[in-house]
Amino acid sequence: MNKQEDIESGKNLGLKLKDYIKNKKRFVSRISGEPFKNGEKSLMVKWIIRSPETGDPAYTFIGTGKYSFPCHLCKVDEPQSNEEFIENMVKVLEEDNRLTKANKVLSIISITYILSVLLALLIWFLIY
Repeated sequence: MNKQEDIESGKNLGLKLKDYIKNKKRFVSRISGEPFKNGEKSLMVKWIIRSPETGDPAYTFIGTGKYSFPCHLCKVDEPQSNEEFIENMVKVLEEDNRLTKANKVLSIISITYILSVLLALLIWFLIY
């Protein structure tokens, strides 16, 4: 058996749930390189559970409902650049219905307001 067959057969299941918890809020992908059920190649880990079918550790993911996937068939992705991380976080939040269009508009208005207040303060300090 080669390493891939060992992984797929579950020979590396010696890791316990606590060993996978460090991957919470990190992006993982399938070792095989195939996309997950929702078509994404990389998903953010929400939590680690015991699979109801097999009892093995399984990741649950942000924005995918009750979907889970065996931990031993996943690998942790390399750290992303800040831009990629922000893009992925916005995508995850949008998929998880936490960032609606109204919230985006309010966020932009809030940021604009804060910047205008800071600019007014700066001008006031420069004048006086």
